[in-house]
Amino acid sequence: MIRYLEKREFGACRPLWEEAFPEDSREFADYYFDKKVSQSDVLVKEDDTGRIVTMAHMNPYRVNVGKKMWKLDYIVGVATTAVTADICGMCL
Repeated sequence: MIRYLEKREFGACRPLWEEAFPEDSREFADYYFDKKVSQSDVLVKEDDTGRIVTMAHMNPYRVNVGKKMWKLDYIVGVATTAVTADICGMCL
């Protein structure tokens, strides 16, 4: 199933984050999941057991162009589990 996570569920995508981005330090991941992700929208694909196998984080930003301010989403944290990638290619 593809859906947006509720804010209380955001921690459920951390295992996939750590699998997909092993170069990120624990300190960075702690900062991101403690401070940054709470402002974001997180879109996930779950397998039949409810395990998150694909995710995309959309972090809100305000961009000023001339005299106009735009609210935009900056897409980060896009990942798919290695097993899912091998089985189905792009799943989201």
